[in-house]
Amino acid sequence: MKKTRNHPLASAVILVLPLVAGWIPQGIAQDQAADPAGEAPPSAQEPLQEQVADPTPDDSTTVQQPLEEQAEPPALDPDHPSGDQTGIPREDPLPAMEPASPGTALLPDTGLPLPEVQEVMDYLDDLYRSVSSHSTMTMEVVTENWSRTLELEAWTSGEDNALVVIRSPAREAGTATLRTEDGLWNYAPRADRLVRIPSGLLSDSWMGSHFTNDDLMRESDYTDDFDTTLSWVDDPDGTRYLLATMIPHPDAAVVYTKVEYRLTVDQWIPVRADFFDEEEVVRTFHFSNLQVVGHRTIPFVMEVIPHDHPTESTRVEYTSLQMDLPVDRSLFTPQGLRRAAQRR
Repeated sequence: MKKTRNHPLASAVILVLPLVAGWIPQGIAQDQAADPAGEAPPSAQEPLQEQVADPTPDDSTTVQQPLEEQAEPPALDPDHPSGDQTGIPREDPLPAMEPASPGTALLPDTGLPLPEVQEVMDYLDDLYRSVSSHSTMTMEVVTENWSRTLELEAWTSGEDNALVVIRSPAREAGTATLRTEDGLWNYAPRADRLVRIPSGLLSDSWMGSHFTNDDLMRESDYTDDFDTTLSWVDDPDGTRYLLATMIPHPDAAVVYTKVEYRLTVDQWIPVRADFFDEEEVVRTFHFSNLQVVGHRTIPFVMEVIPHDHPTESTRVEYTSLQMDLPVDRSLFTPQGLRRAAQRR
């Protein structure tokens, strides 16, 4: 069975990650005002009506509330042999990275042999992949005018299915995003309605963050979609990394002209990724807080910084992550979404 990348994010991400009560798309907000009772979501067999969504922040307040205690979802089996995969914090966190610098030294001859490209790319492809997953996370969004913290719960299954539900703050609880092979959908609990995100809005902000709807939909494969070269690189502070320079194939569904990953020398753990438009870095991802899940060491924190607004950021941190455990596939239907969204 082919596995799917579970990062937010990019799961992260996803797993990576939507609308909150002040960020409800205009189409939903208008429907709520006209029809407070709402319209029941279509059945799993019925086609979903496409509506335009345009989430925007409604105020500049900072909302930081602790995650209310949630019951373990019935779709999970804690006695499953793969279910007990708790994270173990690493005591020596990765050092803070300096911004990209043209003075960074490439080292063509360090005496240290370079690993095989295929081996490194396969490792990165599999780092966040699993047959299924369940996670909880926090997402902190900081902009020039406001900041916000959300508590999220997410499930994935197979190559296409993902569900993310806001659990707090309370006034946004139950708002959700559903991804299936048919597309991306937002759910507003007060209208009890699913709204499809059309292709024209895939570049819009996801959940008010510095991720986009397109980040949730695209599933690039490092091996199949990029030509990659490896080299050693020393940052100005003297820290050495394995640098993976990745150029997308002309026919690949990738919006960037180049991606550069800095990886730890010994374990190939991502520390930083720079995304380029031509020769200009437009987004930087920082990875930190290494924890062990099953047989792999995974960064539990991912921070995104847009270079056109360098004082802004979106920080996603897993508070729990389980991989390769039973997840009820009925979660990824309109009825299953409503059940998960209404659970407190």
